[in-house]
Amino acid sequence: RAQMNTLPRLKPRCFYDLVVEVALIRPGPIQGDMVYLYLRRKAGTEPVTYPHPSLEPILKRTLGVPLFQEQVMQVAIAAAGFTPGEADLLRKAMGHKRSRERMAEICQKMIRDMEANGIEPELAQRIYNQINAFADYGFPESHAASFALIVYSSAYLRHYYAPEFLCAMLNAQPMGFYAPGTLIEDAKRHGVKVLPVDVTRSAWDHALEPSPGRKGPPVVRLGMRSVLGLGSQARAKIEAGLGTATTFTTEGTEDTETTENGHSRGPDATDRRAGENSDPSAPMVPAVPPPFSVPSVSSVVNAVAVPPHPFTSISDFVHRTRLDRRALRALAEAGAFDAFVVDEPAARRRRVALWRVLEAERAPAGPLALFPESCVPP
Repeated sequence: RAQMNTLPRLKPRCFYDLVVEVALIRPGPIQGDMVYLYLRRKAGTEPVTYPHPSLEPILKRTLGVPLFQEQVMQVAIAAAGFTPGEADLLRKAMGHKRSRERMAEICQKMIRDMEANGIEPELAQRIYNQINAFADYGFPESHAASFALIVYSSAYLRHYYAPEFLCAMLNAQPMGFYAPGTLIEDAKRHGVKVLPVDVTRSAWDHALEPSPGRKGPPVVRLGMRSVLGLGSQARAKIEAGLGTATTFTTEGTEDTETTENGHSRGPDATDRRAGENSDPSAPMVPAVPPPFSVPSVSSVVNAVAVPPHPFTSISDFVHRTRLDRRALRALAEAGAFDAFVVDEPAARRRRVALWRVLEAERAPAGPLALFPESCVPP
């Protein structure tokens, strides 16, 4: 949330802005009062100054604010006359589990050496305070750059391949900060259509299906894992009931197409800033191709969304999967069996499906069976 709140203030315009964004929201820069200082300088409301002229080459790219561990080492060498070996000890102290004590010992020496180099005591103390904040962990620049690359690639995929991105994120759970429900609702707000769990259409994993009319981006069909969790036993039973293990294929890729909102959906898509309102003299921002081969909708549907041996009734599902009552009840209450009770009003389908699940679980009733369940054609 801190990153999300900082983005509108920082207003990144290039990749290095993302590197800085990642490095800013860390305990080190926050404790050193560097975040708002950098934001003010980035916005032009405060002039860019340097603690000492010798530090300008080191801090120029971060507007005079030390943000990275490498900069701290370079500041120690330039301002305090540290040797590279002593600067490396400073780096190790910043990452040590008892870094405060070690940082205090090293930085006192640093203050004395800065004063010996002609830096005023008050200025030396201010430089020391900024560096000492890194005892609460500041990022190496290489780490921040790697993080920023993941951020940029993820944002590209989320914007231009929103259904595929959501499907992949859901199939990779558990992971990250946000729960699956939060990811789904956010995707819906951005135009992604999500279809509910349906045992006649869903396999274990979440999958992609063609949009109605086969125009526009694909839709996401929730898999049974969204109801039954990540249990390997439940997955094995469902896949055994289907008669196959779910697999993905990457044969064939989608041609570039245009979505309803006019965004290009292909590896040749360019940044939206390169549209009709952009500066013609500005260089085009190259598109970042997806880091994976996007499966064609048809291949995904054939592999996952339409099993080769679909379930034909609630009783068929119960007998073929042999799931326990708790799992079956969860599926019924989630509406996964609604396709088998279409003769009932929508408000009653889940309750009727639950009763039929309980009925199917029992031993055959023989001649006392009053309402045998009719099979739905595949």
